Amino acid sequence: MVWMNFNKEETMNNRTTPTPAPRELLREAQRAASRGEGKKALELYEACIREYLLQRMPFKAIAAAKNARTALGATPRVQSLIVRLYSSINLHGDAREILSHTASSLKKSDLSLLRELGQEEFLDLLEIMEVVIVPRGQSIFRQHDAGEDLYIVVTGSLAVLREGKRIAVLSEGDIFGELGFFHHERRSATLKTLKKSTVLKLPAGPLRGLCRRYPRVYDILEELYSLRVVKKAREDLGIDDSLISEPADFSHALFCKGQDIPIDPATEITLIKHGIVEINYDERGLPMKRFLKPGSIVHGSSFRLKAHTDAEILQTRACPDDTESGSRDVYQDR
Repeated sequence: MVWMNFNKEETMNNRTTPTPAPRELLREAQRAASRGEGKKALELYEACIREYLLQRMPFKAIAAAKNARTALGATPRVQSLIVRLYSSINLHGDAREILSHTASSLKKSDLSLLRELGQEEFLDLLEIMEVVIVPRGQSIFRQHDAGEDLYIVVTGSLAVLREGKRIAVLSEGDIFGELGFFHHERRSATLKTLKKSTVLKLPAGPLRGLCRRYPRVYDILEELYSLRVVKKAREDLGIDDSLISEPADFSHALFCKGQDIPIDPATEITLIKHGIVEINYDERGLPMKRFLKPGSIVHGSSFRLKAHTDAEILQTRACPDDTESGSRDVYQDR
């Protein structure tokens, strides 16, 4: 949903076609809501509120906003609409109260992405997010599905399944779907709820627009993505959390297409964060070549790596007592 301006002069100057009376817009919104057409209903409620404000009827605008909340529920988008309405008519105390309640219900202070956002960024994010309640045992998406939307776990827990095998469990605050969002990749695993769960869905298109508007949002997502890449490395290699560094301890390098990627003998773990990397190695005396996607891991120094596209690489070394994983060189293709 794109927020329509509540500024009277600007709106009237931009108007090119007659607009229905606010009462008619309200009736159309109610009918759309009763048919389950939530997006259309919200757009009509918004238009109705704007018209009431243009006619200097703020209390009717408030009544229309409350009607939207009754008909559509206190969704993030509806709450954002009400907060912006109250702010536009200088009811800042009421706006802050609703914003605080919304932040609390979404556990803003506990979720890494939301916690870092200022008020305007948070309001804009509310306008694009969807709250999804998923029953126990239901898949949110399956391995190899197309999809680029990002998700945040608010409550509950989800199993991460690859080839039918559980490789991890996600809980409150975890973000998933980042490979699809950043790299337009198909889903690398199936996500299935272990119990009734609530997740926030952030549609990829609007979220990318938000990142362009607020570069800090993109930076936060990049940081969280780095954490997920490292977490997945632990999961895929079966390494205990204490035996591999945090993202801040990784060396970070950018390579242009065609550049060789050196693997220091002392650097045992290489993570591909962005781009495609060519890996060459010998298998039973035969030269082999593969192409690794973002999220892939190279463990050891006997491989030869080259950037097949521009690539971003993270490298670190597992602790010396990681004997089980350190006894052989392996790579894990995402």
